[in-house]
Amino acid sequence: DAGKSPALGFVADLSAYTTEVANIANVLAEYKARRLFGTTDPKEWYDQFLKDLHTAGIDKIKDELQKQYSAFLASK
Repeated sequence: DAGKSPALGFVADLSAYTTEVANIANVLAEYKARRLFGTTDPKEWYDQFLKDLHTAGIDKIKDELQKQYSAFLASK
């Protein structure tokens, strides 16, 4: 009874954002152990983690993905 996801067939193009994607990957790698294994209390690092993601350009990526996804939906 499950319906098809409206996202089926959507493929994002982030080729113009390679710097931001690389910066975000670096931030995720830096915090990997803390996120995955709980090596430190999230209260000690989570706010800084979010700030680092914003500095790395996650908002640009999010906005671009939303723009592309909205255009994809409108073209259906």
